[in-house]
Amino acid sequence: MIKAFSLLWLVILIPIALFFSPFSANPLNHISNILTKDFYEDIYGPTLYTLQEDLDAIPSENWSQYIKELQPHFGVDLKIVEIADFPLGDTDLLSSLKAGEIVYHISDPPALLMRIHQSEQAIYFATDLASNDYGRMQAKGPMYILTREIKKTPKDQREVELEKITQQMPVYATIEPLDSLELSEENVSLLLSGEITSELSEEGGLVLFAQIEGNDILRVMDSQSSTIQIQFMGAIIMGIMLCIAAVIVLWAIPLWRDLKRLVATANQYGKGDLQARAKTSRMSVVAKLSTSFNNMADSVEKLILGHRELTNAIAHDLRTPLYRLRFAFEMLNGDITTEQREKYNNVVEKSIDDLDHLINQTLILSRYSRRVPNAKQIVPCVLEPILRAEIHHFQLEHADLQVEFNCSSLLQEEEIMVDQRAMVRAMNNLLSNAARFAKSTIVVTFERHPKTWQLTIEDDGIGIPQALWESIFDPFTQVDNEERDTTTGHGLGLAIVKQIAIWHEGDVLISQSSLGGAKFILSWNAKPEEDQQGSRAKVVTNGHS
Repeated sequence: MIKAFSLLWLVILIPIALFFSPFSANPLNHISNILTKDFYEDIYGPTLYTLQEDLDAIPSENWSQYIKELQPHFGVDLKIVEIADFPLGDTDLLSSLKAGEIVYHISDPPALLMRIHQSEQAIYFATDLASNDYGRMQAKGPMYILTREIKKTPKDQREVELEKITQQMPVYATIEPLDSLELSEENVSLLLSGEITSELSEEGGLVLFAQIEGNDILRVMDSQSSTIQIQFMGAIIMGIMLCIAAVIVLWAIPLWRDLKRLVATANQYGKGDLQARAKTSRMSVVAKLSTSFNNMADSVEKLILGHRELTNAIAHDLRTPLYRLRFAFEMLNGDITTEQREKYNNVVEKSIDDLDHLINQTLILSRYSRRVPNAKQIVPCVLEPILRAEIHHFQLEHADLQVEFNCSSLLQEEEIMVDQRAMVRAMNNLLSNAARFAKSTIVVTFERHPKTWQLTIEDDGIGIPQALWESIFDPFTQVDNEERDTTTGHGLGLAIVKQIAIWHEGDVLISQSSLGGAKFILSWNAKPEEDQQGSRAKVVTNGHS
């Protein structure tokens, strides 16, 4: 999930970074060109064309000197540049510039460029919309050129000439008497000294003032610059928002699709289709959720199928003693001899014992079939003397067998995190199983390995076929007995051992013993706090342990 969200943020940041990158692929270049190119061409184009005509009238070697003399009248950078040396970057801009068009170049600062007729040089005029004050400085040069051209016109024709010059410009220009203008004393002083002044109109637009001569003042109102700036910033914000929205949509559509599939699979599973599984890509945001669902579905399916098999097996094992009981009761209700009555009473008692044993074993298996044990059950205890005592009792019950108990002397006082009752039950079940097949010897070994504890029980019997090494731990499975014989057990002992091993986050395996019979290895993880011990000591019990 963290990777998915990290990828989402990365994909969001890429277009944002692209907006502020200095490369030609930056969409801001195109947005800026669209919004400002025409505006700048309209408002400053006449100035550039006037400068071009002025330069065309003088020798090319005097161009730089002429522009240098004009520079003090301009508030921004004005110069002659070599087209070949200017870093336009964009080939389209270069082609447009060489074709005689005015081009807008995004740089720091942005600038208008216009080729001087067929020469390899261009007029460079810096532009910016950063502030009203800079707008005034930027307009200083064009205002100077405009007033210069107006001065060349007879006074009675100046209004007509002004309208002619500005009719294609996005401004409103008039010639006003100084007395009719509501200007501050500071601005009046600046005007009379030949400076350009500015004020903000009630609408927020920039109003520029310049003295033509005497009391005649050129008044130019520009309401487009602030509008262009707002549109430019709006386009940037809109572009970023659209990029973020597009990325989120592209990220959310697969998420929504996978979640929809997962919901459909969950509904299908809930209706009883235990084989339904979620199918998602490994790169999906919900891949981990799908994996968890599938693992849960596998566990539930296995549990339900196991319960079905267990129910069928229990029903089978219940049938035999119940049939015996019914037959015995029918016979006891009849006219039988005392000897026969005693026989059928024994059958009743034996059948009841079988039922009681089956129920107890089933309850034990159910208890240990839970995945997680109660925290109070896994406690530190010294296991070695407990195992030794149980083996001693087992030896007393099976005097015909020799039982060996091998254990390191260092483990006799070591505490082990274990469910004592469960581990004793597991060992007793393995001992009972070994006693059924052993000829004369059973060997029990308890030892510590680097990361595990191991309890090994092996015998010198006939062994267990390798084909049954996996299925022998299934409930109600007995060796060489497809129709289970309840007189020799119900086949739940090893299943209980398996569940106890899982209970302790371990496992139980079977292999061939060097004694000739079966070898069961019950192992479980050693806790970090349990110290590793070394060599093994051997204790042989003959008649006791």
